[in-house]
Amino acid sequence: MNRIVWRLLCRNMSVAQVATYFIALLSGVTLVMLAILFRHDASQWLNPDTATPKEFVTISKTVDRAGFSDNSFTPQEIALLQQEPWTDSVAPYTASDFSVILSMNLGAEVSTSMFLEAVPDFFLDTIPDRWDYQPGSRVVPLIIPRDYLTLYNYGFAASRSLPVLSESALTHIPLTLTLSGNGKSHQYDARIVGISSRINSVIAPVEFVEMANNLYGGKESAPPTRLIIRTHADSEQINRYLTANHLERSGEGVDTSLLSTAVTLLTTILIAIGGVIIILSIIIQLLCLYLLVEKNRATTSRLILLGYSPRTLRRYYLTFIILSNLLTFAVASLLTPLAATIWQNIIPSSPFTHLPYLAGAAIIVFLTLPVFPLLRRGIGGESK
Repeated sequence: MNRIVWRLLCRNMSVAQVATYFIALLSGVTLVMLAILFRHDASQWLNPDTATPKEFVTISKTVDRAGFSDNSFTPQEIALLQQEPWTDSVAPYTASDFSVILSMNLGAEVSTSMFLEAVPDFFLDTIPDRWDYQPGSRVVPLIIPRDYLTLYNYGFAASRSLPVLSESALTHIPLTLTLSGNGKSHQYDARIVGISSRINSVIAPVEFVEMANNLYGGKESAPPTRLIIRTHADSEQINRYLTANHLERSGEGVDTSLLSTAVTLLTTILIAIGGVIIILSIIIQLLCLYLLVEKNRATTSRLILLGYSPRTLRRYYLTFIILSNLLTFAVASLLTPLAATIWQNIIPSSPFTHLPYLAGAAIIVFLTLPVFPLLRRGIGGESK
């Protein structure tokens, strides 16, 4: 490229206009690429296997009024529920059939009656270390709901002048379980080894609860009153079924299908904002280029008289536009993964996807196409 010709054509170029165009385009492209990357990561987090989020739902029979009506599930009801097309897996909660008293010392002795339940490990949101229970062991691992810790810290502890506890501190507090029934009573050491956001109950290993039921409970195992289901249905489909069968649900605290809808809505808004910025960038680009061509019209005419073809002169402008757009795309490609660290502490990292970069490249092509007819009209005529 002839440097003298280039300097002549760039003499009337406004640095402020070029900077405004670059910043606006960079903002729009980065925002669109970031929105697409966020959608990808969030989708992988919500459901790494299929397009429909997986949910773990705990269901029980609706209690209409006070009384002693049977609210347990029969094997036939569990089998029918397993046959539903939206059900992946079903398991009953194994409940303790004996008296349980939990004691701990936090500067003052704290004791409370409670109950234990168990579910297969498959349904736990986390399987902590030291979760396995060995038959005959006097140490029982427990998982408690996150809500219980919140209630203790902001309710019970505040009213009793007891210390508040972090999750890590909670795992180091020695506990004592007193189990009794069938004329027997024994104490066990207990340790809280995990916190669950999915299951709103104190969970012990299945092996321990079954052993304790045989030792302290009734001769016949009680039918389950709660079931946990792994499902791939959306919330509306599940709720319709539960309402029709007089059942009620509790979940993980966050409805993943609603969360998926929120992610989609947020992504759409970000892409829309980015799209508006990109459209404004196109307008700025075409306006700046038009003004530059008009200011250089006399210079262009002289260069044509000196033997430069209109096609050659158009190539100078086109090269500048393409290089600036490619620079924008390169910077946006670097900023996108850096900006993604905003949510990576919440959403686990996902496999690499090329979709944001394909979208960015498509935007750059879309931006460059209107330049051809504008230059053709501004510097008219075919090459001579």
